[in-house]
Amino acid sequence: MALIKKPIIAFLALLLTLAMLSGCRSIGGQTIIDWVDFLKLNGISYTGQWSAVVTDPAQIGGEIGKVKFNVADNVHHSGYKTKEGDAAFLPKGTVVYEVNGYPDRSFVAVQDPEAYNGYRLYADDRKIRELAASLEPDERKVSSARLYEGYTDFKLLKELKADSASIFVAMLKRSEERQDYSPATRNGDPTAYPFVLDTGDAIGYWNIIYYDGLRYYWHDNNVKLLPGEFASYVTNSAAGETP
Repeated sequence: MALIKKPIIAFLALLLTLAMLSGCRSIGGQTIIDWVDFLKLNGISYTGQWSAVVTDPAQIGGEIGKVKFNVADNVHHSGYKTKEGDAAFLPKGTVVYEVNGYPDRSFVAVQDPEAYNGYRLYADDRKIRELAASLEPDERKVSSARLYEGYTDFKLLKELKADSASIFVAMLKRSEERQDYSPATRNGDPTAYPFVLDTGDAIGYWNIIYYDGLRYYWHDNNVKLLPGEFASYVTNSAAGETP
């Protein structure tokens, strides 16, 4: 199973505007446009999500449209006005699917072999705050938590269910916010431990825990240092299910 391999982007930091340009730069006299990962379809403006993933491919519904124009590869002037069928990075012809449980199409999906369960999600810009709040980890609602290791070759370390999943989420919530924390770099890149929280809905919460040789930490708007007990999940851990 492939997992998302993208930089950390706080879910609530996504743009809440219909403007699709995040900025422009000039290199050697040529304008370089920094595009937001957007999609415009059926009158709705969407932004690609990082913290939301499809928990079960069977929850992907039928086709609702296709990308008509790839903007990043074809537009080189900042005055371009985005239109129906445009997408920043999705190739022309990319099929867009509805997601079961979201009849208002506040979430839609496209196939992506590098994404968790093979689909990347896009959220309606007008509803991002509402959708983000519905994905916040809550130990009372999480039915399972899956913990992996690695950046590319992902290894399942633990699948936690019921009370074990709730304990895991409660531990995340006890993390200490440390805006001033600078990860140690002397040992190279930190070890990555991606995790997915599943509430039984078609869409779950995704994030990554890192270990820099000194502390375990993750990002949720700010850097958060995990309690020392997290080490027990990954130290001498054999893959398996914890009831």
